[in-house]
Amino acid sequence: MDQTTTPTEEHQHDSLAFTGSDKLVKLIGALYQRPRMGDLPRSLHQANVEWEPGYQQERAGRKGLPMVCLVRSDSCEGVLGELAKRLRSARPSGGVRYAHLPLGDRVATDTDGPATERSVEAIRDILWDARKELLRSPRSRGSGLRFGLFTLVVQLMGEKLSDSDPTPPERMLLRRLRQNGVTARFDAAIEDVGTKLVPDNFTWKFSLLVLRLLTIATFRLAVTGRVPLLSGRYRWFLKQPHLAPEMSGSFVRFALRLTETERTKESPEFVGRLLVNAFLEDLRRGYRMQFFRRRRMTYPVLLLDHVTTTNGGYRLLKLINNVRNQTGLFDPLLVVSASDAPPPDAEPSKDRPKWTAVKAGSAYQAWQHALLNDRRARKDSAWYLPIGLDHVGSPEQQTEARKDLQALGGTYVLRRRQARPPWWATRWMRIGVPAAVVLLVAGFVAVRYDDFRTSHCGTSSEWLTWTGTECVGVSDGAVTVFQPVDDTIRQVAAVIANQNRRAAELHAAHPERPYVTLVDLEALTSANGTADGLTAERESLEGVAVAQLRQLTATATAEPIVRVLVANGGLGMLHGAEVARQLSRMAEQDRSIVGVVGLDMSSRPTMDTIRALGDAGLPVVASTLSADGLADQNPVYFQVAPQNRREAAVAAAFVAQRPGPRTLRVYYSDDDSDTYSTNLRDDLLKSFRDKGIAVEARVRAGRRDARHRVARPLRRTPRGQRRGGGPGHVLVPGVRRFRRPRRARLRRLRGGRRPVRQHRDDHRRRRRVALRRRPGGARAEPCAAVLLPLVRE
Repeated sequence: MDQTTTPTEEHQHDSLAFTGSDKLVKLIGALYQRPRMGDLPRSLHQANVEWEPGYQQERAGRKGLPMVCLVRSDSCEGVLGELAKRLRSARPSGGVRYAHLPLGDRVATDTDGPATERSVEAIRDILWDARKELLRSPRSRGSGLRFGLFTLVVQLMGEKLSDSDPTPPERMLLRRLRQNGVTARFDAAIEDVGTKLVPDNFTWKFSLLVLRLLTIATFRLAVTGRVPLLSGRYRWFLKQPHLAPEMSGSFVRFALRLTETERTKESPEFVGRLLVNAFLEDLRRGYRMQFFRRRRMTYPVLLLDHVTTTNGGYRLLKLINNVRNQTGLFDPLLVVSASDAPPPDAEPSKDRPKWTAVKAGSAYQAWQHALLNDRRARKDSAWYLPIGLDHVGSPEQQTEARKDLQALGGTYVLRRRQARPPWWATRWMRIGVPAAVVLLVAGFVAVRYDDFRTSHCGTSSEWLTWTGTECVGVSDGAVTVFQPVDDTIRQVAAVIANQNRRAAELHAAHPERPYVTLVDLEALTSANGTADGLTAERESLEGVAVAQLRQLTATATAEPIVRVLVANGGLGMLHGAEVARQLSRMAEQDRSIVGVVGLDMSSRPTMDTIRALGDAGLPVVASTLSADGLADQNPVYFQVAPQNRREAAVAAAFVAQRPGPRTLRVYYSDDDSDTYSTNLRDDLLKSFRDKGIAVEARVRAGRRDARHRVARPLRRTPRGQRRGGGPGHVLVPGVRRFRRPRRARLRRLRGGRRPVRQHRDDHRRRRRVALRRRPGGARAEPCAAVLLPLVRE
């Protein structure tokens, strides 16, 4: 502590005009200073009586504040009064809370022997006066102290329950507790609102009634003492070690033991300990770190003057010592007493006290070193620090003492560093750091959530994935997975979503009906980048919606309720296997998923998709796929369209019946992943060779882009001859896209005749087989069969 010099008059220091008074003043000034971090014990310099840097090694055993017991001579009156003046004017202003209680004028209600009921009343009165002084301590800074526990004990000790009242004592006490608690204020506020603001409004009256009932229920739960946080101070009474709360079972029964009529059955010693511990616990709670409360940098000081064995002063010191030994908890109360004989037994001797004010620093160090062993031994004098005050002496000695006090100044002064906690322990840091952490976490979560939504097609669904160019995954219709979309597609998706909601409602209303989920898995990403390129897929989903509606309108118990999920396997079904694995995980969570319909294009990605669905145990029904080996990929795969070998056999039989040359050229796609084209090529070669027709196969390569290949259609030479020359038939299977010839050119290619056969392949692109006869007189070639696809625009 930094002591500054303040000019004062000599007559102001007459009470402290004894040898060593400056050391005593500095010791009290050092003890009320709170460490800047926690409440760890510190080392005191013997000569300067100031704290040394750092903390003690044995922190837990030496943690605590002593009870400084001044044993004065007849000529040392008014010492605590002078200390009170210094505490009152301490700087920074209002930094110290203190209570100065002269006990000399109190009625003698205590005795030297064991505690009695009057001893308990004396302790209660002293602590109540200390409470009032600490609450109204002049110029005190920071938030005020609260003595909720101690006040409740005093309130219960003053309750008188009449035996003539027919109301059970517990109910009566519960009513009084509620009247004196916070709930009474809520009841009064509710009643004022109901009678003055909204006297005729039924809605408000009903709401206020509900609020009142909720308040009563909350209070009844709190007074049980069993609900953490909600019970608050009531819970502490069921945890304290003094009056065996286990015998009561609830707070209300425990409170009955403290009333005026029942308290006489308890041990006065332990009732006094309960009073003291409640007082100290209130101080402990007031000095705990809280986010919205400034750290208190000084301890409260209790000055007890003229302490004797009959006014309760000695009894209070003894109870504080016993409570500290019993609980082992730190309490931030510095007690300074003044008496004619050293406590706790008021039996002076030549060896007690051992220390005088001149050696105040050494006295504290000796007490601190012995505290650990004394606490373990539960000594009756563990927390006492008795210091003897010498006689005033000669005028020369008084003059020297006044000079030493003048060097200290007339008040206590804390340096700026001592009066404030470290920057990292300030209130703003306690609030700011958690707030910054919360903001960082919130920002991180927001960024991660935004990334999650971005990676899941702007939605919160985990079953949709953005690949960078398209959205693949599974949707219930609420999110459209067609890419791109138009108003018609949105309308179809909305119908699916509405019917799915209706299906859920029907399932809840009729749980006896089977409830199944079907997944329509197709390539819903347009190859040409327009919504018109998804016309066939949209029409297919419309058919699924119609079938679903038929099941929803059915009333028979055996008719299943159908829910439809729409899945996009990506452009060319390249992500079909990934979506199939998603469906496997969904099927584990949702047992209503029974199968998959749809699929698109007989290709390697489609075969991988069928294989993945087979591994998941999901049946597959494909309506347009026709490749021969698809059924081998999944034991529960079902195919509606005929296989390619059947189509090749029909085409071979058709050509074999037609007159003309027995030669055939097959043009096929150069896309190795196009299983349909390569499989149909092989089937055509075999079928036509079995019919005795010469067959050759050629690749028709076209211009390429990032998404698909385009094969150029066959074009006529200027003289009407086929490119490649020679008579025969030309077959072009599995070409993904042809540019549509103009109408006049189509008429020329068809030779003015109607098509003789029309069929669909798994691309949903029409094929027309037409006969044409080349013009040119005598040089005209025999008739040739040409397979041309009519491609959607």
